[in-house]
Amino acid sequence: MIYRVLIIEDDLAYKPLWADILRRHLGGHVAEICWAVSAEEARIQYERANSSGQFFDFIITDVFLAGSDTGLDFVENIFADDQEAPPVILISSADKQEV
Repeated sequence: MIYRVLIIEDDLAYKPLWADILRRHLGGHVAEICWAVSAEEARIQYERANSSGQFFDFIITDVFLAGSDTGLDFVENIFADDQEAPPVILISSADKQEV
């Protein structure tokens, strides 16, 4: 099985880390990873994938992103527009003060 994953992260230094995490934890299955660095870019990719019938199996998003919207804004928007939205994993390396 091939899992389609949308990762929204503005620090591209995490790309190898996420690729490794997914490789190790998908039980031998393959991950097709699409990357976005902002909520706006992710929204375009999400809508494009849905309109072409290539739905994402799950989404991983950083809470704090480049641009005006956060990962939480992205999640709120997709669940408001799509009741069949895939599971979402929210991540952040922010400390308590930043949160």
